[in-house]
Amino acid sequence: MSAPAFDLQSHSLHSDGELTAAQVVENAAEAGVKLLALSDHDTVDGVDEALASGALHGVRVVPATEISAVDGPYEDLHVLGYGIDHRSRLLGERLLDARLCGVLHHLRSRKLPVRVDGVRLQVERRGAHGGQHISA
Repeated sequence: MSAPAFDLQSHSLHSDGELTAAQVVENAAEAGVKLLALSDHDTVDGVDEALASGALHGVRVVPATEISAVDGPYEDLHVLGYGIDHRSRLLGERLLDARLCGVLHHLRSRKLPVRVDGVRLQVERRGAHGGQHISA
């Protein structure tokens, strides 16, 4: 049996990965992947870069994101969206809200003092992603 020629959940440094979006696509191409979804947590910031790299390396890239959601005090849910309009302004605003909520939830769960405006500024500037991936 041969390895699958697709990867529908990959992350770049725009969330909790270590590689640029272009490097993720390049590595996938080298591994024989033909269809890749860049599904960073609560952001689509790397999708354009991944699409460009996909065109270079013969990989079909699906615009995607993994949206973090909290259900109750102990559960993290992740909803994957595929074939999204990654340039949608409304989606960008909602993903920013998701990142902000994730960071606030993370900080508050650790009983840290929180100024919402300060956290929002950091999330907007640095692209911080969902709180489950942040160390206090």
